[in-house]
Amino acid sequence: MSVSLAPPARFKAFYPGTGNPLSGGQLWTLMPGTSGFLYPKATYTDSTGLTANMNPVILDPNGEADVWLSGYTKLVLQDSAGNLVWSKDNVSSVPAGGMAVGQWQWVNQTLLFTYINGTQFSVPGDETALFLIGIRLQATVTAGTIYGTVIAASFSSSVTTVTVSWDSGALDSGLSTLATGVITPIHNCLPFPPAYISNYPSLTAAIASIGTAPKDLLINVSTTVTAATTVPANISLLVVEGGLITNSGGTFTINGSFRADGQAFSGFSSGQVIFGPGSVKEVYPEWWGAVSGATDSMAAIQAAVDTGLRVKLSGTYTLNNSSSSLMVCKASVGRAYMEGTGWNTLTFTSSANPGITVQCVGGCTEGVTLRNLYLYGPGGTTAGNIGIYFPGGTGNDIGRILIDGVRIQNFGDDALKLQGLTGPTWIRIWAYYCNGYGIHVCADANGNTPSNVTISGGAIHNMLGGISLDGTGASISLAHIEDTDIELPNTATRPCLYLNNAYGNTIINLTTSSGAASLTLGDANVYLAGYSYGNIFVGAYNIAGGGLNNVHDAGSGYNNTWIGGTYANIVSPPGGLGYFAVVNNAIGDTFINPLLTGTYASNLNTVYENSSSPLASICYGIQKLFGGATYPCWHPIFTQTVMWQPNGGSLINGQTSVISANIAFPGVRSNNAITVAVVGSNVNAYDIVSGLIANNDQIVLSLYNPTANGATYASAFAVLVTVWQAE
Repeated sequence: MSVSLAPPARFKAFYPGTGNPLSGGQLWTLMPGTSGFLYPKATYTDSTGLTANMNPVILDPNGEADVWLSGYTKLVLQDSAGNLVWSKDNVSSVPAGGMAVGQWQWVNQTLLFTYINGTQFSVPGDETALFLIGIRLQATVTAGTIYGTVIAASFSSSVTTVTVSWDSGALDSGLSTLATGVITPIHNCLPFPPAYISNYPSLTAAIASIGTAPKDLLINVSTTVTAATTVPANISLLVVEGGLITNSGGTFTINGSFRADGQAFSGFSSGQVIFGPGSVKEVYPEWWGAVSGATDSMAAIQAAVDTGLRVKLSGTYTLNNSSSSLMVCKASVGRAYMEGTGWNTLTFTSSANPGITVQCVGGCTEGVTLRNLYLYGPGGTTAGNIGIYFPGGTGNDIGRILIDGVRIQNFGDDALKLQGLTGPTWIRIWAYYCNGYGIHVCADANGNTPSNVTISGGAIHNMLGGISLDGTGASISLAHIEDTDIELPNTATRPCLYLNNAYGNTIINLTTSSGAASLTLGDANVYLAGYSYGNIFVGAYNIAGGGLNNVHDAGSGYNNTWIGGTYANIVSPPGGLGYFAVVNNAIGDTFINPLLTGTYASNLNTVYENSSSPLASICYGIQKLFGGATYPCWHPIFTQTVMWQPNGGSLINGQTSVISANIAFPGVRSNNAITVAVVGSNVNAYDIVSGLIANNDQIVLSLYNPTANGATYASAFAVLVTVWQAE
């Protein structure tokens, strides 16, 4: 009695060196003796051989799968990320009768071979029956052993000329031996041998001839689709070198597995190539003719996007967007996914439209993902020339948005503009040299705004503005901004961070720097407008140059909180801008333990309140590095108008002089501060009125002329005095 070891019930794989199951691993099954992935070989889910596995076979969480082989097979195992684990050739579940691996599969030919070129050789006589289309060849050349497949053989003038598609390498004058595979394309011993389109009059004829049995159909020459055609699930379609599927009659639906290593489709409009469930896990624009370089690849990339499947970019492409943006998101499938293998470049040639527009009537319920891309625009200042644009609008709700590792540069408007109703949104971009905001979140035409937007990491440099959460006509809420670096040049016209009608947003470790002396929107690095409340700022690093304030709450909101952080202010006009914070009519803003450096407009008014509401701000532990002192937060406690005629009645013409007078002012204390403003226009334009506290219940007003152009004051004028209390 003979016995043998029981085989494992299921294929099982482990991570090398760990013993952990290879969950999500990919098992490629290929023709033996081949290189690369050009020649897949079917395996089956059970012993009947009626149901083919996907190729690659995806391992379950235990690292297992049902894999039944049909003869010798090459196995290539990868982890879930596509990294090689191992590769084994000539694997079989049946012993090869004691024969050494490799001996059985090649028959050495003793014919006289004549080298013609890298893909062709000739032999004497009519040997077309030997060199059938599809038979595998093994050749020895100067560089070593190469493998390939016969794609043509013709007999003429007493010789047979054979054309071969080599897996890699090429023939050369050093051709010395040649062997043919034991398994031939016709009447071979495999249960489901591959079919070649070159052996059929048409694609529809090939499909009809194959019937319902599992079969690999290789497209090795050009074939034309003349009517709407469906490839059934039992046929695996592979477009090899020299093959092409051309359209002249309608849609082409592929329900079986599909692979191509170059252009596969020609003449198909967007949406005319349809992949059934499980046919492919991703598509490549190259299948529709996209090429790296200056050639316009807009139509090819759009066709890939319109499949609704994951689009994988592997080159650098030029896109002519003069007529339309690259439109991402297909309503019929409810999702869009485009990913580069690095920062793959999409160069857009026109400023007439955005680069990418994400919009689908009916909504993208499963969401939109854009990853590892580099969008480069045409430059200029054209409004609407946005890098990535989400216009929103009726029926264009998006379930989820992920924009990760995307660089956007050189567009005429915002780098990224996000409008309309969206689900959770996560953004990490690098925006440079665009003529707008780096990230602009705002309402669409219907007043709908995104919510739950997270901006994490990345950078925004050399733009007109940084990040805008603009709830004009609506509101922006529940955004989270963290660890983003914003650096704006002297030419910036907008804040580093702009909040308008924004509430409940959190900003953590935001680095901002602006060299601008003035802005057309606001007067601060961080500018709050409208009804903005309940926003929290933690650990900022904020440099405001040229006279800007660090922070300005200019709206009518309340309870915004700044915690910690380092703030620097460099150069400001005397008595003008350049405060750490300015508060207008906002109640309950709180500043806790900020550290201030640089040169501010006033060592007293670190926080300046231009507010009709007393106790508008609460300050704790504000510190300035210059002078080593701790300075308080000041707020107005009351105002009063006094009438004053300068002592002596006039300044001396032609001289610089000061006239002062002590005036009773009940309620003022020596630990208060005052500011004064002349009511009306009764003071000469060259004269300045200022005020100080003399003692309790008494102030001193001064009239000062710095230009030696004094004036005579025959009557009193009104001075509005505001008294400030330190907290």
